[in-house]
Amino acid sequence: MLAGTFASCTDSHEIKITGSVKNLDGGTIIYQKSIDGMFNSQSQDTLKLNTDSTFSLTLPSNGYEQIRLFLWGKRYLGSFIADGGNYRLQIDAAATHPISILEGKNEKNMEVSRLMDELGQDVFDILSRKGDKWSVTQDTLAT
Repeated sequence: MLAGTFASCTDSHEIKITGSVKNLDGGTIIYQKSIDGMFNSQSQDTLKLNTDSTFSLTLPSNGYEQIRLFLWGKRYLGSFIADGGNYRLQIDAAATHPISILEGKNEKNMEVSRLMDELGQDVFDILSRKGDKWSVTQDTLAT
C-alpha cells in the first residue's frame, strides 16, 4: 500500500512527453524548460529523435512548468504549460501552428501559454525595434 502511494506521488513530479515530428528537413529541435516554476530561469537541451522521428522525454516537475520548443537557428515553434503527467505531441516544423497536443491538453493552460507566447513576441519586437504595433524611439527608451 505504501509503495503505491509513493509511486503516485513520484509520478506527479515528472513530465513525460512523447510524440512525433514531421517536416524537420534535417533541422534540430531545442527545448527549454522552466526550472522550479514557469516564471523562473530556463534549462535547455536538444530533443533527441528516434530513427522514425518519434521522441520520448521525461523531465522533473515542480508545479506548473513552461516547455518552449525552437527549430534551432530558424524559428520559435511554440510552448505549452505542464503540471506533471503525460503529454503526447505532434510537431510539424513547417506548419503555422507547429505544436499539436494530442493527449494531456488543458484548455486553460493552452490559453495562458498562447498569451505568454504573444507577450514574448511583443517584447522581442520592442527590444529589436521592429514591431508593427510599437513605435520605439530613443526618446521612448530614455523615459
